[in-house]
Amino acid sequence: MSAFSLFTTVGCITAQAAAGLYTADLIPLVIAGIAGALPVQRVGVFLGRRIGQKAFHRMLLAFLVCATASLAYRGITDWQ
Repeated sequence: MSAFSLFTTVGCITAQAAAGLYTADLIPLVIAGIAGALPVQRVGVFLGRRIGQKAFHRMLLAFLVCATASLAYRGITDWQ
């Protein structure tokens, strides 16, 4: 994780906590979330260095299509 990313994440969480968006029972979940994100970020860097630009674009497009379909489905089924 880059120093900038770490600094902005900690800064954002600190600002949100100061604004009262976190309660004491959420602090362990925030810590667990940060700890869980670190290995995933490492895997992303590892894979990012080993796949080509074309494969990356295809994966990104597949993700965006799935996200769009999911949001459209939720929008249609939750319509009132």
